[in-house]
Amino acid sequence: MSSLFAKRKYNSIYEQDRGFFPKRLEEQGGLNAVLLSFLIAAGVAAAIFLPFLVVDRGFFTYCGDYNSQQIPFYKYVHDFLRTGGGTFSWATDLGSSVVNSYSFYNLGSPFLWLTLPFPGSWLPYLMVPLYLLKFGAIAAAACLYLSRYAKTRNMAVICSVVYAFCGFNVYNIFFNHMLDPVAIFPLILWALDGYMYRRRRGWFALFVGLALLNSYFFFIGNVLFVALYFVIKLLCGEYRIDIKNFGLLALEAVIGLGLGMVLALPAFYALTGNPRTDNFANGMGLILYGNTQQYANIFTSMFLPPDPPYLPNLFPDGAIKWTSMSAFLPIAGMGGVIAYCRARRGGSTKIMLGVCLVMALVPFLNSSFYAFNAPCARWKIPASTLPKARAPRLLSQRALPCWACCRLKRTTCGALAWRAMPGAFGLRCLRRLCPRCCFLSLCGISATSGALRPCCWAR
Repeated sequence: MSSLFAKRKYNSIYEQDRGFFPKRLEEQGGLNAVLLSFLIAAGVAAAIFLPFLVVDRGFFTYCGDYNSQQIPFYKYVHDFLRTGGGTFSWATDLGSSVVNSYSFYNLGSPFLWLTLPFPGSWLPYLMVPLYLLKFGAIAAAACLYLSRYAKTRNMAVICSVVYAFCGFNVYNIFFNHMLDPVAIFPLILWALDGYMYRRRRGWFALFVGLALLNSYFFFIGNVLFVALYFVIKLLCGEYRIDIKNFGLLALEAVIGLGLGMVLALPAFYALTGNPRTDNFANGMGLILYGNTQQYANIFTSMFLPPDPPYLPNLFPDGAIKWTSMSAFLPIAGMGGVIAYCRARRGGSTKIMLGVCLVMALVPFLNSSFYAFNAPCARWKIPASTLPKARAPRLLSQRALPCWACCRLKRTTCGALAWRAMPGAFGLRCLRRLCPRCCFLSLCGISATSGALRPCCWAR
């Protein structure tokens, strides 16, 4: 009976993939969903950066590593490639290989290579246009993947834009190069789905190679998440594959690895003697974080937008500074995720979310996303936001219970008001208070927003 159910479930998904959902999306008219996602995300990013461009006359500065590393690295590698500087740089430290030094940052980034036609003096002013391209590309890639699961074109677009401006991506405006893997990641899942449902070959190898070429560091997290994604969907009956097709899929993965080794292999040999690569957890550190505030930071990052990288507010003693720890989704937030889980029985998405949550709370499992190095909670959370971005599509379905919609609205309103009101009154004022007073002030603001939420959501 269970095998029959799995077969029927698989056949239903396969029939949808063969044209049912794409056909419905195409029949709705208007702009193509992928193009529309790109334009909306780029437009939202332009609205975010425009005030800074006006004030600073076309130049965007932030703080810390963005000013001292991201802009100089972009300009230096750009000029080095344009002048044909070779493979060795005497301007980096006391002299170092360009591949070893910059393959982690931007040497393999497709966005950097788009700047080569422009002179080096333009690079500081091209940073914002590159941000627009990156946010647009993230939304477009997410829409390409999510269109298979979305009920309407509009919901596919909304979910993709939500993914583009999730907490992790907004936080990593500071770490410019961390947005590139987020744009490539949905393409890997899209290619894997295409192979499993349509036997569409070649794309998986291409995007695996592009991901490794772009960043060997984040590629480790990509591999682990895609492996979990594949196994869970296989166990849930959403994927079916025989030995022959599994071998061909593995061959594509190997070909992709070969393509990316152009930069990854030299970087690997350069990193083998680096003392930072053997910073492993041990003892109780394998299962428990040393600071209890870390658990509060993890749960807070799911419900609230991230603090500035240099200014943690609620739990400043945890490992939160510079760690890119955020799983916040705009519009729906965790309310949408909870509503999705309460409205659906089983399914690979719920299991994937549960696995990601457990891995976030266990340091040893957390560190597996970057070769078991000392955990700093960087990649597992953005990986989990992609299946979470499917949750808002339930708002367009009558299958979602009324109580779930009400809780979604209340949770969303409360979370947004909690974070918007401190910003309006000025975080600097709250920072002058002691941590206890700061916490109580935020709780008071949250209670006030909770009292006002019926007015905000009145029909």
